[in-house]
Amino acid sequence: MLKNYFLTAYRNLLRNKSYAAINVVGLAVGIAAFLLIFLVIEFETSFDTFHKKRDRIYRVSTEFNNPDGKGYSPGVPAPVTETLRTDFPQLENVGAIFGGLRGLVNIPDTAGKAPVKKFDEENGVFFADPQFFQIFDFKWLAGDPKTGLSEPNTGVLVKETAERYFGDWKAAIGKTIKHDNKRLIKITGILDNVPVNSDFPLKVVMSFATTKVPGSGINFEDWVSVSSEVQCYVVLPPNVSPASIDAAFPAFVKKYKPADRLTDGLVMQPLRDIHFDERFGNFNGR
Repeated sequence: MLKNYFLTAYRNLLRNKSYAAINVVGLAVGIAAFLLIFLVIEFETSFDTFHKKRDRIYRVSTEFNNPDGKGYSPGVPAPVTETLRTDFPQLENVGAIFGGLRGLVNIPDTAGKAPVKKFDEENGVFFADPQFFQIFDFKWLAGDPKTGLSEPNTGVLVKETAERYFGDWKAAIGKTIKHDNKRLIKITGILDNVPVNSDFPLKVVMSFATTKVPGSGINFEDWVSVSSEVQCYVVLPPNVSPASIDAAFPAFVKKYKPADRLTDGLVMQPLRDIHFDERFGNFNGR
C-alpha cells in the first residue's frame, strides 16, 4: 500500500510539474530561512554566556531622571567602583573597565625612543583593574590575572594583537609599547583571542591604575560627570538579590553626589541584557 502512495504522488508530480516545482522551491526557501533565523538567534543569544558567573554578573549603570524624561548611560562616575567595594562589602567582586576607544600604539626601539612600528587601533583599547579579570573568564595564555594589571603603566595584549606587534606572542612578554605618544606600557600578560560572541572587543588592556596617574584626564573625585566608557561590573553572591542592591542605591547616591544631582540614579543591569538593551548599549556598539 505504501508503494501505491508513492506511485500516486510521483504521477501527480509529473502531471503538475510547474505546481510541484513551485512547492518544492517554496519548501526549500522556507527551510533555508528557518535555519538562517535559527543560527542568527542562536549566535546573538550566546553573547558572553561563556563566563562561569554570568548569571550573577551585573553592570552598574546610570539612569538620568530629566524633566523631559529618562536618559540612560552604561557608564558611572569614576569614583563609583572603588567606593562600592567599601560601602557594599556584601558584593563578591567589583571591577572597573574604561575604554573601547581608538588609540595610537607605537612599538619603540630598545631604548624606548624612536618608534619601530606604529598601529592605529580604531577600537579595542581599554584600561581595566585586576578584579575585571576575576569577574570575567577571558583566558590568559601568559601572566597572572590577579597581579598582571595591579601596577600603573602595565598592560596585557590579546594574542592576535601581540602577534601583529611582535610577530610571536610569546616574545611580547616584558616588552614595552607606547600608548598615544605619552605613556610607556610594560606588557605583563597575554590573553587568548576574545570569542566573537563577546561585547568586550579587547585588543590592548592597560591597568586601570594607569588612569590614576596625574594627567590621565580622569577625575576620581568627580561624582557628577558620567562617561559611557567608564563602566563598573559586580558579582552578586548567591544569597544576595539585585533588587536589594537597587534598593540601597538611592542612599548611596545621596551620600556622595551633590544635592542638585540626586536625580541621577544607579541601576543594576544583568549581563544577559547588555547585548540587547538599546537604552544603555555596549562596547561593540551593537
